[in-house]
Amino acid sequence: MKTALHFLKWSGLFILSLIIGFIFILTLTTNVQKNAAGPHLPMKFVYTDYWERGYVTASGTIKILNEKSAIPYQTSEISCSRESNSCSAATAEYMTWNDVRNLNVALDEYPIKLWDANIIVFGKRFDCVDMTYTINRSNKSVTGIREKISSEGICDSVDKKPLELALIDGSEIWRDGYHAEGRAVRNILLVSLIAWSLLTIVFIKLIQFYLKNKGLRNKCPS
Repeated sequence: MKTALHFLKWSGLFILSLIIGFIFILTLTTNVQKNAAGPHLPMKFVYTDYWERGYVTASGTIKILNEKSAIPYQTSEISCSRESNSCSAATAEYMTWNDVRNLNVALDEYPIKLWDANIIVFGKRFDCVDMTYTINRSNKSVTGIREKISSEGICDSVDKKPLELALIDGSEIWRDGYHAEGRAVRNILLVSLIAWSLLTIVFIKLIQFYLKNKGLRNKCPS
């Protein structure tokens, strides 16, 4: 009976320790996952009601479709005016470099190459690449392509592969990042629980050893 009670006591302590450890580690890793997933980004919105009046706007996240983006957390605001024959694109990019969080902003003006009843095509050449975007009125989409035009100087490091772009809902980027971080966090959680269990077992064994030796010393005649 005494042995059974002794077993139940230490088993209960072990289980209680596991529960406390699990709650602590789960809370910690969940907070880490939320912080590491990046900022929430605005939804996709393409406004074409004033198409005939010569004014179109779009907002969302520009995503690279055929390559992994080095800076996935970004949001863009595009405004096109037929009167000025140009589209402006304001972009904000969130990135972490050497554990330092940075927010970069840029504003570019693109001449309009085509504006008809269905599409708007705008773009321009930069030092290394040619950027072309298309706004489709019927399906309210914004697509683009980046093509390399030079290999001189710093342009040599730019990938030759044409990049296909599309305006998407920013929540998709956040969700992808959250799930990616979630996989890493779950691995951390599993390893942490195993380590916590081993430490708990070692701790209990040390207590048992101490109590056993103390009991033997008490039984020894003085």
